[in-house]
Amino acid sequence: MPSPSLPTTLLALWLAMPLGLARLATPLQEPPEHPGSPPPPSQVDDRARRNDLNTAMMRLEREGLLQPIGSLPWTPLAQLPALPAASKRSLNGSERYRVVCDATVMVHTGYKCDRCANWHGGVATGFVIHSDGWIVTAAHVVTGEHREHVGAVMLHDETVYPIVAVAAIDEARDVAILRVDASNLRALPLAEADPAPGEPVAVVSHPQSHFYMLTDGVVSRLLGEGEQASRRLQITAGFATGSSGAPVVDACGNVVGMALSTRTLYADTEKKENPQMVIRLCVSVEDILATCAGR
Repeated sequence: MPSPSLPTTLLALWLAMPLGLARLATPLQEPPEHPGSPPPPSQVDDRARRNDLNTAMMRLEREGLLQPIGSLPWTPLAQLPALPAASKRSLNGSERYRVVCDATVMVHTGYKCDRCANWHGGVATGFVIHSDGWIVTAAHVVTGEHREHVGAVMLHDETVYPIVAVAAIDEARDVAILRVDASNLRALPLAEADPAPGEPVAVVSHPQSHFYMLTDGVVSRLLGEGEQASRRLQITAGFATGSSGAPVVDACGNVVGMALSTRTLYADTEKKENPQMVIRLCVSVEDILATCAGR
């Protein structure tokens, strides 16, 4: 978001900033082998995931399989196959977590530093919408300075694929559709319409590189296209930097939105002191569907 001019400073207090990518705790370097056996599927080892991602990025770079995102070829949206139908079967909490995790990815963009031997980068979130390697994330994850970075995604099973093509970047809606060369991936169905206020939702995301964190809440309200560029959902489920692009799902595991941005409300708005609450905004599923349809 560009810096506001003086007359719009007051209005800017009401606008949320995109979350962006969470910077990794340390620059990516060739890591030592992490000791011990892999954790059970229900456990997450953040450090091991960072090391495994780094190892994969080093390998992909050596093999010449990484390209700057801004230089990737475009895949016509007309090639997007029919998406999975929305599910009508309610899932219990642990079942829904497993289903959503299997289709949620870590979206990494980074670059080799020209002043040191390290690999620098950050991680955001995305999710698979079709088993043949079609992935949705937030547009701000792959635009701006990130166009000069190379990109890859890590699946829940820690398989890493380079991003090989872009199918859509809708900056107004903040939706991007990316391609990886993969098949038989677990995909999440998209709901047919936006949820109503009060409906329960859950988010699986990677806030500040705390990977595959589940939070839940409700839809607190729907926002129209007034001061927002497009429709937005406001939810109470928590997320943070690194959660951009995360699926927001209903009780059946259908995607009803995508995590986008947060804004903290302060009692003292000038000094930004005494925080009161956090507004959490999401892209609506109807905007995701429209982007998939090329509208």
